[in-house]
Amino acid sequence: MRKFIILALSAALLSFAATAFAGPSLKVESLNYTGAQEDEIGRRGGSPDGTKDAEFTVAVSGAQAIKSITLRNETTGEEWSSSGRRNFLLVKNAKGEVVNEGGNMKPVPVLLVTKLTLVVNDAAEAIPEDSRFTATVEMIGGETSSASTEAAAVRSFRKPGKDDRDKKFRDEKRGGRSGAKITAKYTGVGKYDFAGQKERAAANMNPDSFIELSISGADSAITGISVTNARSGKTWDTIPGNGNPAAVILSGRLSSPKKLNNKDGSISIKPGQAKKLYVAFDEDKKGRGGAQYTVRVLFEDGQLAEVKAGK
Repeated sequence: MRKFIILALSAALLSFAATAFAGPSLKVESLNYTGAQEDEIGRRGGSPDGTKDAEFTVAVSGAQAIKSITLRNETTGEEWSSSGRRNFLLVKNAKGEVVNEGGNMKPVPVLLVTKLTLVVNDAAEAIPEDSRFTATVEMIGGETSSASTEAAAVRSFRKPGKDDRDKKFRDEKRGGRSGAKITAKYTGVGKYDFAGQKERAAANMNPDSFIELSISGADSAITGISVTNARSGKTWDTIPGNGNPAAVILSGRLSSPKKLNNKDGSISIKPGQAKKLYVAFDEDKKGRGGAQYTVRVLFEDGQLAEVKAGK
């Protein structure tokens, strides 16, 4: 009899546990609008099209898996889906990996709490006026959970064409050539990471290339620095909004440097700070092979200095 009671209790506990696990157990804790960010996708989820995208973050808690996500502008009635063909919602997991390439969303498991990034093409078109957005998460069992947030209207923005990207460095009518003495030395790939492939001065887990700059005779603040690979034509700079990846400007020792870029990647370096600088930029191995670099330094008075940096 005692053995029967134990077996019955065990079966009941197992049945309760299975029911609890299978039931709805995910909750959308919050939805936040993080602004008009870097251009990642185009219409219908295609290649970037030169317009800044709208980015949201959604926090989900519980213990189940996410099947799909929709994002709706309650003010305009427009809706985007993680599997949508016309209005595509790009979804990235906590590691920054896209989980719905081509509209086929892989189940996203949630254990305790996870954060996802939602990206909508063309922020200005998606948010033409102050709007309220709702994100709805569908679980693999069919249950749903939602959260909402507010987003301010976005003005129209289009990335400059490639020929305009370093116009600030090429327009010599503003102040002519600088009399400052500048030398540049390419020191190769280091063991440190400060720069990535976006305009924000942020690391991306890939060791950077470095150019050492020595500057003397400058009597005006430095407001821009660019590095161009003379072979590939690729440019890194400190000018926000032009589409080039960030050049990160450092002073002091590379093991514990001071980063001189502002949050948007721009710089303003007083003459006394500029005696010795390091320029960190993220470049793949293919681009580095046998490369020569052109370094341009733009001063607050409009003057420009240009030097070559080789190995």
